[in-house]
Amino acid sequence: MQSDGTSPVCFQHCYKAEHKIFLNMQIKFRPNLRQEKRCIKENLPRDYGNHEKLNDEIDCQYKLACDLIKFAKQQGIAEMGIYVKENFSPSLKLH
Repeated sequence: MQSDGTSPVCFQHCYKAEHKIFLNMQIKFRPNLRQEKRCIKENLPRDYGNHEKLNDEIDCQYKLACDLIKFAKQQGIAEMGIYVKENFSPSLKLH
């Protein structure tokens, strides 16, 4: 949690039983405003933005992270977790 009471939204991926990575989606808000399943509650204060747009952004970033993980697997990258952590960015464009 940050000093302003907000927490970042992160995507957790377990690529081996003993290895997991956290990818920061660069979206943050108070934890009590989040529901389960990558969803922000409708009562999000306007200061944080529009809950529907933020939920859409979370979905897009989640799909991007999944695509990057899939790409790393297809390429046979040995240190997949490190590769994904170093290359994930909300602005990443996969081609």
